[in-house]
Amino acid sequence: SWINKNVALSSSRISHSFGILIPALFFHFMITFLEYNKSRRFQIQLAYFSCGVMALLSLTSLVVTDLVPKLNMPFYPVGKMGYIIYIFLYCFWVIYAHILAIKAYGGSSNFKQNQLKYFLIGTIFGFLGGATCFPLIFGHKKVEYALYSTN
Repeated sequence: SWINKNVALSSSRISHSFGILIPALFFHFMITFLEYNKSRRFQIQLAYFSCGVMALLSLTSLVVTDLVPKLNMPFYPVGKMGYIIYIFLYCFWVIYAHILAIKAYGGSSNFKQNQLKYFLIGTIFGFLGGATCFPLIFGHKKVEYALYSTN
């Protein structure tokens, strides 16, 4: 293989560093879509700050500690305590954004309700599919088949 373990580890850490920005961007998008920008400004800043700090920490061994062969992949990340914090932040901002959208659904126009309905269905399936990667990082083998169903 042309990729050695050090290159793969660096790439994994960079990927995780950018990946943790997804929940902050998603939260910001949802706040903007729901037109809560002014009333939720501090929460937007908190989302970017918390995910930004975790993005920097993801470049260290705090989040991805090692890479090991799993399934048919030669290098799959291994996480420890820092990865648990990573997952918590990821899930917190994504779930919170969904909760706000669900709460706003009832008071929205029919047009916006229709947008929210399809958007929520798509993002819930998307985030749940992506979340199947997390347990394997900690060695839980029962979700291996879920990875194949999301590809």
